[in-house]
Amino acid sequence: MENTITFYMLEDHKAIDEKLAKLLDGFGMSREEIRQLYKNFFIHLEKHLQTEEKAIFSFSEYEDAEIRNTIQELLEEHSKMRELLKMMSKEIENGRPRGFDNFITLLRRHQDAENNSLYPKLDRELDEPQKNFILNKIVAFR
Repeated sequence: MENTITFYMLEDHKAIDEKLAKLLDGFGMSREEIRQLYKNFFIHLEKHLQTEEKAIFSFSEYEDAEIRNTIQELLEEHSKMRELLKMMSKEIENGRPRGFDNFITLLRRHQDAENNSLYPKLDRELDEPQKNFILNKIVAFR
């Protein structure tokens, strides 16, 4: 198993995407089945967001202004995602699971910024003790 921030977080992004795909494919299911799929997706995504915020974004030793700016943008996106998740939850509770397009667009853009920019940059620029500190926190939050 690879020991990088990118590897750990990309694996979690894949799991989130799988849960979202099941939810989106499940619209022929009963209301209760859809609620359960949404609940599983929501719990996993919220845990992922908290892991990023507590293990990666809160790390105070980032000297690079670009990293700090990217993290600020990603935190703002976390807030937007949580707002959209609340709206989606209401739609599902009302038996009208729709309106996921804005959320999916935001999630894809967010993951792209992390997978292709932030995480690889952290893996390249942080020294081993710094990376290990973050990786230990990621593992602890799993």
